[in-house]
Amino acid sequence: MKVMGIDPGIAITGYGVIEQNTNRNYDVKDYGCIRTPKGDAPLRLKKVYDDLSELLEVHRPDTIAVEELFMYKNVKTAMSVSQARGVIILAGVN
Repeated sequence: MKVMGIDPGIAITGYGVIEQNTNRNYDVKDYGCIRTPKGDAPLRLKKVYDDLSELLEVHRPDTIAVEELFMYKNVKTAMSVSQARGVIILAGVN
């Protein structure tokens, strides 16, 4: 089984891909960040969607796990992270 874990963000979205091997252990296949330039939020969300869609095409995980927002410093930050999380979920079902 191959799993992609995703930590959503509008500036930086982290990801990691692991796969269970024959010994019932897990191998790290890939990890990294999607970074977006400062600017217009819709363009940043599009970059997250486009880059993540490409990663999903390359790795073809069996499932994805997206971190939920459990703490935030202000509402503006929470809203942008929630928007990124929605884009990530959308990419995962396409």
